[in-house]
Amino acid sequence: MIALWIVSVALISLLGALGYMILQGWNLLDALYMAVITLTTTGFREVHPLTPAGQVWTMFLSVVAIGIIFGTVGIVAEPDLIAAIVAFDDLRTAKNFLQTDLFQIVFGGSCRPFFAGMFNGIKGTERF
Repeated sequence: MIALWIVSVALISLLGALGYMILQGWNLLDALYMAVITLTTTGFREVHPLTPAGQVWTMFLSVVAIGIIFGTVGIVAEPDLIAAIVAFDDLRTAKNFLQTDLFQIVFGGSCRPFFAGMFNGIKGTERF
């Protein structure tokens, strides 16, 4: 997945540079520099004044950059989000265990309020 992301960013950077080379007539270094500062949302400065076509290209690259950034955050955050969902399901399982006879036998009735207190304020465990 990471390799695909790196290749995608590199290709989009090169495509952005190609657009500046064609639309603005810039050399590769100036075009790549402008593409990278646009894609990274640095916005340091334009290498050269932009034509209206160059301005439209820059806007397009900026929107693509935002998509890459949010997509990256989604890819990175997905495992943690899944872990949180699993943990929440485990909390519900634990809450249900507190209500079983086995819990009463193993821990005794006096421990139930202590363990039940762990679920206070956790959404989905209000009925405990």
